[in-house]
Amino acid sequence: MTEKQQNIEKIQPADIAEELQESYLDYAMSVIVSRALPDARDGLKPVQRRILYTMWENGLRPGSKFRKSAAVVGEVLKSLHPHGDISVYDALVRMTQDFSLRYPLIEGQGNFGCFTKDTKIKLTNGKNLSFEELIKEHKKGIKNYTYTVNLSGLIEIAQIKHPRLTKKNAEIIKVSLDNGAEIKCTPNHLFMLRNGVYKEAKDLKPNDSLMPIYQRLSTKTDRLNREGYALIYQNKKKEWVVLEKYKNLNQELYEQERNKIYNYGKATSWKTGIKKYYKEDEKILLQNIIQNHKVKKIEFHSLKEDVYDLTIDGTHNFALAAGIFVHNSVDGDSAAAYRYTEARLAKISEELLTDIEKETVNWAPNYDASTEEPKVLPAKLPNLLLNGSMGIAVGMATNIPPHNLGEVADAIIFLAEHPDSHPKDLTQFVKGPDFPTGGIIYDKKSIEEAYVSGRGAITTRAVAEIEERKNGQFDIIITEIPYQVNKAELITRIAELVQEKKIEGIRDLRDESDREGMRIVVELKNDAPPQKILNQLYQYTDLQKDFYLNMLALAEGIRPQVMSLKDVLEAYLEHRKTVIRRRTEYDLKKAEERAHILEGLVKALNVIDKIIAAIKASANKEEAHKNLVKKFKLSDLQTTAILEMKLQNLAALERKQLEAELKEKIKLIEELRLILKNPKKILDILKKEVVELKEKHADERRTKVIPSSLKEFREEDLTPKEETLITLSQSNYIKRLKPETFKVQRRGGKGLIGVELKEEDFVKHFMSANTHDNILFFTDQGRAFQTKVYEIPQATRTSKGKIIHNFLDIPAAETISAIIAYPNDAAENRFLMMLTKNGLIKKVELSAFAKVRRTGITAIKLKKGDALKSAKLTSKNEEAIITSAKGQAIRFKESDIRPQGRNAAGVRGIR
Repeated sequence: MTEKQQNIEKIQPADIAEELQESYLDYAMSVIVSRALPDARDGLKPVQRRILYTMWENGLRPGSKFRKSAAVVGEVLKSLHPHGDISVYDALVRMTQDFSLRYPLIEGQGNFGCFTKDTKIKLTNGKNLSFEELIKEHKKGIKNYTYTVNLSGLIEIAQIKHPRLTKKNAEIIKVSLDNGAEIKCTPNHLFMLRNGVYKEAKDLKPNDSLMPIYQRLSTKTDRLNREGYALIYQNKKKEWVVLEKYKNLNQELYEQERNKIYNYGKATSWKTGIKKYYKEDEKILLQNIIQNHKVKKIEFHSLKEDVYDLTIDGTHNFALAAGIFVHNSVDGDSAAAYRYTEARLAKISEELLTDIEKETVNWAPNYDASTEEPKVLPAKLPNLLLNGSMGIAVGMATNIPPHNLGEVADAIIFLAEHPDSHPKDLTQFVKGPDFPTGGIIYDKKSIEEAYVSGRGAITTRAVAEIEERKNGQFDIIITEIPYQVNKAELITRIAELVQEKKIEGIRDLRDESDREGMRIVVELKNDAPPQKILNQLYQYTDLQKDFYLNMLALAEGIRPQVMSLKDVLEAYLEHRKTVIRRRTEYDLKKAEERAHILEGLVKALNVIDKIIAAIKASANKEEAHKNLVKKFKLSDLQTTAILEMKLQNLAALERKQLEAELKEKIKLIEELRLILKNPKKILDILKKEVVELKEKHADERRTKVIPSSLKEFREEDLTPKEETLITLSQSNYIKRLKPETFKVQRRGGKGLIGVELKEEDFVKHFMSANTHDNILFFTDQGRAFQTKVYEIPQATRTSKGKIIHNFLDIPAAETISAIIAYPNDAAENRFLMMLTKNGLIKKVELSAFAKVRRTGITAIKLKKGDALKSAKLTSKNEEAIITSAKGQAIRFKESDIRPQGRNAAGVRGIR
């Protein structure tokens, strides 16, 4: 039987539905356990744990020399992580980000190079501006452009974004070029070589050719290998000159230089013009141009200086005035490639890995069984709560926010002492998430509910203030943004809202953030209401958003479980108890082994002459070992230690030291045994370590907690509270005007046109109100309609306004006979007095109109042939006068009329 036939016989039929179900479940569990969800004990996903352990094993500990991230990624892939390099590097980068993790676990270095403030950048308008000058112009809202090399190796024009201070008192290196230019920057800043590869300043060598500002426009070449190039260079006269086809970059500069060359000596071609203009051989000229961007020398500066950088989107490189291209640091973008960055463990990471060599955790074979990896780290640090976690698995997801170490430490100690406490009791210590980006969170009740159930929404908001400028205008200054909000995307969103006219009143938008902190400036127009615009920013952008807490983690490293705050802390406590117990057992074993050896050495020193004689009488080392074991009743370990003992140990002082060490070990062994016998002692050690952790690493809370809930935005919150004028014409055209529309005039003034209406139309009602007031419209048929003053369309002085039926359901056959405006808090103890055509009068409480349907409600019951003529807002102690068309009048006190319901017809006021 052939091998193929044997394999066919091994094939077993299977139901495809069952097979797919089993395979999918296996895959799902693999994603859940091995990739997406953190372990509740150390708060780490497998890839994070593997990175930290690899760096620990390779000596990249706090204070050690940084090492290329590429080396770390390679080691992790080689030994532990059978997945792509991107997943490893992305996880490494996130653990360095102080805006992602509350307590970053890795220190990053690289792609953070910067220049001194006097370094000049080459602009496309022919100017050369220093960083100091660029920052000043950026704050004024002036946009500047420089040259950049795109992914195809071609030069483009790019906008300079976010020139800023990046670091104070930085170490400086000076790079000198053969064209006389000197560039001062940090040692790790990246310079572009002629082949397009980047090299750090400290690694540059003399004669390294840097990328000059030129562009290849075609593949055609001539004898000088110059055809098809556009080249900017600085001649001996210190003038910037453009050669060849430079039209696609800077038409004006191209024309200027082209005309100079053509006009010189009345040249008939640009090549001839070059020769005559510079009085040099073309070949020599070209060689000078091409070779004018080489490194001459580099030297370290003894003085430290503040350094600056800027951002170029996409290409991340820009042109210096020295005629070369350099890399820029990245703002709101993905990290640089791992060949450019370096890393080492942060100081706080020691608290995750310390004691791992003491058999404190279980180990498992790696993917190819060539080595072993820890299933969990010892984790003295309660990392799951401190740094949080995000992950999407198959059919489930986790979203755990970061917290403050001091608060979590207090909660751990409380729970250790009160294991039966309710989860809500822990919220007296853990006030809420403490995001690395600061911000504000609201509603203590919803936070407590989220911590008890393990799920819930927590409202977060940016920190923003309204600042008044010297000229009386206002700015909105944003200094902290909600967690996981991308600053660049936030600014883009605000700009889109302004462009779409969803938010009006913003004059300019600037990002003035630097290493000192975040600062986004929203500059407002002169008449813009600042609070209204700030409320609109909260409503329409991520300056206010909900963080959806979902504390899903692996219990005991294998079972996905939604955990309450208490569950997470209990998992940490149980894990640390196990670690402390296993560490104590390990220390006990080592102490007993050492004590056993010391006992043998001390015993040997007491009969050292006999020991020496027995060794001398032996033929070799193996025989000496057997003789000592047999004659002096020693163990193999003790005998080996005696044979390896140095002669210096025979000295009296050395003997005393051995005896003292033995006493110490015996005492230590007793203490360790007591710890293992008494669980309370293990708990005391745990609490002591948590207190030490708090003293070493705790800091102030960054996120402010507001106990009260944040109400939903109403239209009133988005409308400024201000005085306004309202006019309504006979033809039902209504509009709202600002009072300043009408200026005070001196005697003899001609007056202003208040409204332009049709010839047969006229203004029937004119009143003053506040934009937040309620406004009631009464029709001649006794019906009342209500809206807010701000809902009346605002118009210009001369416009006729809008038909009122556009936003109120007033029947066309009814005419508005009265308008009344009143604030929300004025409904109590106020009355409406209504008068009909037939002289009926009625008083009704204003509170009866608190809820008016859009279709209106009955204000007074009218008899046939009667109509509502007037309505006035009154208080209890006023007097009323009714006059008739024939000049009759009656006057009476308001108190003489008793209040009636809305549907009443009123009483006789005058005949």
